This record gives sequence, C-alpha cells and structure tokens, in this order.
Amino acid sequence: MKLLQYATGFLLFLLVWWGGSLLVGSAVLPAPRVVFQYIASTEVLSAVSRELVITLRRGFVGFLLALLVALPTGVLMGRRRSRERLGFFPLLMLQSAPPLFWITPLVLWLGTRGPVPVTVAFLVTLPLLTLHTMMAIRHIPAWEYDVFAVYAPRRWVVARELYLPHLLPALKSNAHLGTLVAIKAAMLAEWFAAQNGFGRVVRIHYQTFAMQEFVSWAFLFLLVVGGISFGIEVVLKRTMPVYRATAVGNDVPPVKHERPVPAEAATLTVDGLGFGYGRTPLFENLSLRVTAEQPVVLYGESGCGKTTLLKTISGLLQPWSGTVKAEGGVGLVFQDDALLAHRDALGNVLLPAMPRIAADDVARAREALALWGLGHREDAFPHELSGGMRKRLAMARAWFLAPRVLLLDEPFVNLDREARAALWELFFLRLGEAGKTALIVTHYREELARFPVSFLSWDRLSGTAE
Repeated sequence: MKLLQYATGFLLFLLVWWGGSLLVGSAVLPAPRVVFQYIASTEVLSAVSRELVITLRRGFVGFLLALLVALPTGVLMGRRRSRERLGFFPLLMLQSAPPLFWITPLVLWLGTRGPVPVTVAFLVTLPLLTLHTMMAIRHIPAWEYDVFAVYAPRRWVVARELYLPHLLPALKSNAHLGTLVAIKAAMLAEWFAAQNGFGRVVRIHYQTFAMQEFVSWAFLFLLVVGGISFGIEVVLKRTMPVYRATAVGNDVPPVKHERPVPAEAATLTVDGLGFGYGRTPLFENLSLRVTAEQPVVLYGESGCGKTTLLKTISGLLQPWSGTVKAEGGVGLVFQDDALLAHRDALGNVLLPAMPRIAADDVARAREALALWGLGHREDAFPHELSGGMRKRLAMARAWFLAPRVLLLDEPFVNLDREARAALWELFFLRLGEAGKTALIVTHYREELARFPVSFLSWDRLSGTAE
C-alpha cells in the first residue's frame, strides 16, 4: 500500500510536469519523455554520477562538521539562558545571511579550488542544527532533572536516559533536513565558486540556455536527493527507536515472594532549615523529626512551601541555613508520575542501577514490580498504563532504590477517591513491611485518618499558627 501511494505521488508529479511543459513550451520546460530519452544515455548517467558524487561528498562533510559543533553548542545554550543570549546574534547572522554572502569572501580567501562548498554547507547548516538542539534541550521539564538527581545522578546515565531521548526528534530532524540543506548549499556554492561538481555543470547548462540538459540534470538531482531523504528516514526509524525495551539475560534469578525483611530503623532530622528564592525567604528555622514508628503527614495551603521543603531535604535544593540528617539515604516520590516515557516498566524501575545492570538488579526490580502489583506489566511503557498503574510504577522505583527515608509529594494526585484509597492501603502495608521512615505531603489528609500517622500543619511547622 505504501509503495502504491509513493508511486501515485510520482505519477502526479510527472502529470504536473507534462502540463507545465504544454503551458510554457518545450523550449522552456522540456516534456518528461524528452528528458527520459536524454538521461537514458550511459554517457550522460556517467557524467551525472561523477559530478554528483563530488557534490554529495562536500555536502555530507559540511553537514558532519556542523553536527559536531551544533550538538554541544545547542546543549550548552539550551541549559542556560545566559549562554543562549551570548549565542543569539552569531546564530542570527548565520541564519539570516544568504549563502551568497559567504561565497564571495571565501573565494577570495580560499580560491575556486579550495573547500568553499564544504565551508558554505557548514555555515548554512550550523544554525539550523544548533537551534533544533537548543530547543529540544530547553523543553526538558524541570522535574526530569530532579528525577535523575535523586535516582541516577551519574553523567553517563543522564546523557543517555535524559538528554538523548529528548534530543532524538531533533537528531532525526537534523539528520534528515540538515543533510539535504547541506547538499543544496554545497551545490549552490559550486555554482559560483568551484571548478567541478554538480552545481558547476548545471550553471554551464543554464548560461548556454541548454534547457534539455539543464532540466535533465535538475531532475536527476531531485531524484537522487529524494532517494537519500527516503533512505535517511528508513535508517533513522530502525536505528533510533522512540521506545526501548529492557533487554535482560538468561541468568536472572527467579522473583522471590518471601516477606520483605524490614530495614534498620532510620530517623529523619531537620534542624533550623531555611530556604528562599531570590532574596525572599520561603521558610526559616524549620525543625522536624520523623521516625519509622510513625509516618508524618504534612498538610497546608497550596504554594506555602511544602514541595520546596521536600526538595531541600532530598538535596535537590541547597538550603540557606540549617541541617538535614537522613540515615540510610532519601528517596523522593514526585507529584507527577516522573517516569521515563521511552523506557518500559522494568527499565523505569532499573534507573538507579544504570548504566551497568546486573542479573541481581533485574531480579530486585521484578520483585519491586510484583510488590506493587505490576509483575505482569514489566514490558509495558508508561503510556500503556493507567493512571493508578503509573503511580504504582513510581513507587516500585522508589522501593528498588531502597532508601530508608521516603519523601512523598502528593504521590497519588489526579486519581479518583477509590483509586487513592486502594493505593494508600497498599502503601502503608508495604511501608510497614519495609520499616521505612516516611514524610508525606498531601491535600487529602482526611483519607489518612485511619492509618497510624502523625498529622502536622504547615502553619505549626513554620511557627505561623495563631
């Protein structure tokens, strides 16, 4: 069916071409039959191939050089607004200037035998690739950086599991569009500033008004570039998949269904903690102590600072003052699902073990999935799971990390009352089995009244209660 659609599109192109030839005359636009008869010559095809190889080589080299510069530049500019502002005018000048502006000084400097076409292809392609990369990095949600800071603060994992998936659309667009732009830029440079190449031959045909030769060479160029475009698209689909299944070996131990052994009791101690944005403090001199015997439920008005407090305790934000002591490490379950869209359920749970995943890690990840009722969905991707399942998956990842102190920021938000009740029931069951210390932020504190927890209002914690 796809081949039929492509063939139909090509026939429509030929039909429009034939109609154009009738409209303007064969002296201006030779008919398809005349062009096909001309390019059927072995001598013509040989000459076209020889000159086209030169142009393609120059375009590919210019593209690869631009890609090597654009990727790190785009990532750096996307991460910091100050870097984006520094690179704004250089990129604007490169992007706005027609290739002809670069050709004249380059010819005077490098000559017509020099690498002018490669340089022009590089200069024309560079801003396109840089901007695509920068925009892809800029649109990474802030919470994803937090996820990796908590669960996988290792540069190689961040590069592969955070940056690469977000860069994937830009990389595909860059490889596809960037290659074609570079080839066309190289041909344009050859038109004005080269002693060989496809662009030079087309210019000669144009200057002598040899329209049969001109249209024939142009048609072959479009045909080859279209084939390259199609080939790039096919290769990218196979080599850069959007979703990545987690590959595991045959030596993975079976999932255990034994009762978990409670961890050694841990205490979370917050003493005199202060933090703010800019020069305005959000909270000051907060002190808090949470033990494994009784989880603490913190509640208060939206925007008062509860989420910021959890981020400060977990180390995502540096406090202005005070100290945090959390025995056995801290795990943070985010308000959003905070899952990797490109990884299946097993891969999401295994994030803390990346990049070197051992057989025991896979076995522990499967145990965590089973504990949270997802043992049968380890190969499902987040978009294939229901809202409640995604919350369970986030909890399974926290269990795999095995922290002794657990922070939960509205962990079951966006679920209906019945779904929240079921997950809270399961959560406190697993919490008791594991013996973890928990600090919970929620707007639904009335739903936790039947559990053995201690309630603490933000006003009381911050000392603003009347």
